[in-house]
Amino acid sequence: MLIDQALANGAAQKAGKPITPADRDAALASVPGGTQLEADSDARPFAEAVGDFQYAQRAFGLEALAAQQVSTRIEVNPRYGTWNAQQMKLITGSGSLSVPVTTN
Repeated sequence: MLIDQALANGAAQKAGKPITPADRDAALASVPGGTQLEADSDARPFAEAVGDFQYAQRAFGLEALAAQQVSTRIEVNPRYGTWNAQQMKLITGSGSLSVPVTTN
């Protein structure tokens, strides 16, 4: 989710409208369980990332988020997988320590 949050905040910055806590709260209210996640101090960073991405997706569109990938350096530790820019998602492997992650 940190990648999604970085893309969301970058798109918001380019649009000249930073994501406010009120924007995030409104977006989280529409996500099942979002407000409960935000209330949990351990889950709050995850909830904030979800809220930022949901808000940016609605406010700026997927096209703006996809375009943001071009100017955002996205590095993923290979043990977690690889970033697929076309699908805008992390491609994970089998979870096995001995089986490498596929890159397609």
